[in-house]
Amino acid sequence: MEESGYLKERDKIKLQEKELTALDGLWFLEVEKQWGYEAANKINREVWRRCGPILVREMKRMFRIEGKTFAEVRILFGSILELDGTTFTFESSDDQHLVVRISRCVWYENLKRAGRHELHDCMKIDLALLPTWLEAIDPRLEFRFARAIPRGDECCEIVLNYRNG
Repeated sequence: MEESGYLKERDKIKLQEKELTALDGLWFLEVEKQWGYEAANKINREVWRRCGPILVREMKRMFRIEGKTFAEVRILFGSILELDGTTFTFESSDDQHLVVRISRCVWYENLKRAGRHELHDCMKIDLALLPTWLEAIDPRLEFRFARAIPRGDECCEIVLNYRNG
């Protein structure tokens, strides 16, 4: 990628990350101010629900993978988590279960910093988004939360497995 001469590539990326976070929060606050919290929350969930499959489709194309094995699920789901700065590890005891252990969630930290973590139930948001995002990776996937930072756990744990049948 050609540099403009004004910003180094890593500085552009850092600013784009901050811009995405700011835009997400600012549009939410503006919708909330105009039409109320429930409307803003509903629109927010729908936008993010639709965003995931677009992102997954582009990643599949970029990586030239299908998402049909846990190795490819790790690449796709891990890449999504890396985009926003989430700190995580994967653990797997077999080829039917994959545990995603999130030790640092940037979105939850941003909500806490803004004093809105009690207003926004990020678990509800994840429960609304993840089915669509995982379906885009592989429709056979299902998940459950084993632990969650907002519930007082030291980390979030998402257990992924393939649906029976």
